Amino acid sequence: MMRPTSTTIRIDLENDTLIMHGAVDDCPGCVLRGVLNLTLKQPVKTKALVLRFLGKIKISWTQRSYAYDFELPLKGDLPETVRVGQFYLVSYQLKALLRRPHLLPNYACHRFVHLTRHPLPLIHLTPISVVNQWTDKIDYEISLPTKYFHHGEIIPVHILVRALVPGVHVRCMNCTFKEYASCKPINGWFGGRTKSHGRILYYARHNHDSSMDADSIQEPWDLRLMIPISSRVEDTQFDLSNEASKVRHKIKFQLNIINPDGHLSELRAVLPITILAQQSGHLPTYEQSDHSSFPYNPSLMSQLLQQNASSSILPSPPCIRLPTYDEVQCH
Repeated sequence: MMRPTSTTIRIDLENDTLIMHGAVDDCPGCVLRGVLNLTLKQPVKTKALVLRFLGKIKISWTQRSYAYDFELPLKGDLPETVRVGQFYLVSYQLKALLRRPHLLPNYACHRFVHLTRHPLPLIHLTPISVVNQWTDKIDYEISLPTKYFHHGEIIPVHILVRALVPGVHVRCMNCTFKEYASCKPINGWFGGRTKSHGRILYYARHNHDSSMDADSIQEPWDLRLMIPISSRVEDTQFDLSNEASKVRHKIKFQLNIINPDGHLSELRAVLPITILAQQSGHLPTYEQSDHSSFPYNPSLMSQLLQQNASSSILPSPPCIRLPTYDEVQCH
């Protein structure tokens, strides 16, 4: 006799028979809709809640290579990939499994997929800067060529500091590139309190070597910094903001100033930047494909991916990207 359980899980489908309209070449496909219901009578420990759509084909395979094209439409309201310390994690991965009969070992692989979102519209070439005067003693200007950057790039920073009165000297400048991540207490999470986690991605200290003369004005300090951004998404997350989490990046500057009477002061400034995913060789939308590009070809996509995978094994230039459909068809 089965023991009654206080937990029930059930799949309800709008329809368990799906109809494909038209031939394979022109069929728009269909949608499988439903609800996964989970009922708990008492708190339970869980590791994951997984819903998979599985298909099965039985075939006897011979010795050769096989390739299976696939497409997986993703809803536009999916949360972006993010980690907020040990408090909150959203991650996606694609798993493949070759099941074998009896006691033979299975073959499996997986690929992590990072999901991010671009705000619209993007104006990449607009410089950003902070220009100000500190207590009528120092003029300073800190500027960047743009607010938007990608993984693997360098952030060029231009800093110009001018003393306005004799006896005021800039001793050094500290620069910190920092990531701020937070998750909100929606659905009663975290006891109703927002959880935050920050980490330093880059730090540098620059001393200003100049003579200190109480009767003269210090020469202007023209400083140029090159702040590297890691090429790994695990090291530097994408910027994001949704109902559950937020990730922001800021470059913080701290100038240490010696006043005429000898005491030290600090001047602080902050410039926010945005880390976005690099768009390269992206596929056109359905609307664009009819007018400005070649239509999507699954066989061509499979060929390009296999060529790219093969070339990555051999010595290659540091930057390799998948060519677009237009480049392949036209050359």
